[in-house]
Amino acid sequence: MSREDSSRLQIQKFLRKITSKYESISKLEVIGNTYEKRPIYAVHISRTSMASKPIVMLECGTHAREWSSIEVCLYFIYKIRVAKAGAKAVKKYGKTSYEVGNIAHIIYRATGASVDYAYDKGNAKYAYAIELREGKIRKGGFILLEDEIIPLCKETFAGLQASILAMKTSKY
Repeated sequence: MSREDSSRLQIQKFLRKITSKYESISKLEVIGNTYEKRPIYAVHISRTSMASKPIVMLECGTHAREWSSIEVCLYFIYKIRVAKAGAKAVKKYGKTSYEVGNIAHIIYRATGASVDYAYDKGNAKYAYAIELREGKIRKGGFILLEDEIIPLCKETFAGLQASILAMKTSKY
């Protein structure tokens, strides 16, 4: 999706279309409203309604300047339906390295963030904040050229996919 296509209405249209196409495994839900009274959407993807099944939650577009996180989540929603698991996925897009650790030590203190909430209220076993890589322009790290969007989406998807697969086998 190009920057021009990334409008709020285009994103909403995409979410409605993909959840309608795969209605047996997905659900689009409005979970609240922004300060401007715009809907905040959540997409649930599952083959079953078992309450005990592990949940993967991606939070995208929390900060207006981080528009590329929305692209990554849209790509993930699209690819999760058609992707094949692969343990070597990260190596395929290994040109970018990510530092792993506590968000307060790696990036900055973010008290009250959804990661904290997931651990505290949701008893999450895993909760991560992923700081996406900078673009070539590097204006605060969140401006990407159009030809950088899909590679960012692909490498982030590969990393998320590998992490989710590793969570399934983790004894932690």
